[in-house]
Amino acid sequence: MWSRVSRTVLSTASAAVLVAALAGCGDDDPKGDGPTPSGSSAPTSAGATGATEGTPSATVAPATGPLLEIPALSLHLTEGPRWRTSSLGTQTVSGSYLTDEGYPVMVTASDISTIQTDLEADAKAFLAASQNRPAPRRIANRVVDGVEAWAAEGSNADKRSYWVGGLHGGRQWSVQIETPLDLPGADELREQILASITWKV
Repeated sequence: MWSRVSRTVLSTASAAVLVAALAGCGDDDPKGDGPTPSGSSAPTSAGATGATEGTPSATVAPATGPLLEIPALSLHLTEGPRWRTSSLGTQTVSGSYLTDEGYPVMVTASDISTIQTDLEADAKAFLAASQNRPAPRRIANRVVDGVEAWAAEGSNADKRSYWVGGLHGGRQWSVQIETPLDLPGADELREQILASITWKV
């Protein structure tokens, strides 16, 4: 089971590098001054073509469990589960645990240096490059620690995946949270982890 988890981390890291390459090929002349922080942790309405409306979540207390760090940000996993953490260098880190039924819960954060400044181009590049199963579909943008970010989700018969990502401080970043489809409290777990994000750049 844990070898399958490791392959997922490698796949996520490879996708992040490909997204960086594709996004870098986008329009080098950004329109406007970029995203405007709104200070809210709830999803915002998507101003982007192809984005579907997300469901705002109730405010939750930030997670305070084990720490994951990449150059752009740090986040905490939730307390309680016996998380195993791992890293691929300094730019991709993950935490995972097995439920009582033996299904993995995984959180992966990755980033890379970028000159990209267009959040919409970054989101489109992510969707174009993704080889994730279930495949992601765009949902409403959201604000993460005062910075606008794109979001996507996907599900199949076994699992749900949620992605949030964007551009900050010269870094192109993303966080993926993958849970079993029927995991109790999965939405709260996701929101607690996302509420714990703090920028390092």
